[in-house]
Amino acid sequence: MLVHGKEYLCVLGYSACFASEQLHSLSATLAKVTQNLRRLAAELSKPQARFTEQGIRNKISRWLSDSFVREALHYELEQRENQWYLSFQVDHPALQQLWSQRLGRTVLLTNRLDWTAEQVVAGYSGQQELNACFAV
Repeated sequence: MLVHGKEYLCVLGYSACFASEQLHSLSATLAKVTQNLRRLAAELSKPQARFTEQGIRNKISRWLSDSFVREALHYELEQRENQWYLSFQVDHPALQQLWSQRLGRTVLLTNRLDWTAEQVVAGYSGQQELNACFAV
C-alpha cells in the first residue's frame, strides 16, 4: 500500500481481548455522555435557562470527542418559542457496525516488504512485550 508516497506492507490484526477492552471503554463513555445529555436537556427545559446555541453545541462537542461515541450517539437541538430542546439516541446499527468492523482491530505498517503477515504480527507483539518491561 502507498502511504504518504512510500510503499508499505499493511497487516490488519484482530484481538478479541482488545475488542472487549474497547467495548467496555465505549460503554462506560456512552453511559457518561448520555447522563450529561440528560442533565443538559433538563437544564434547557427550565424557564430561566439562558444558553446560546454555540455554547450548547460546544459543550456537546466536548462530550462527543471520542470518535466511536460520536458514531454511535446522535442528537438534535431545536429552538421553539425561545426555548432549546435537546433530544438524543444511541444508534444501535452503528454500534453493531463498530463491533463487527472496527473494535479490536489494529493496522500494522512496515517498510519490510519481504516479511509475511505472521512476521509483522510477531514483530509487533515483541515490541509490545518490550514496552511492557519498561512500563513497570
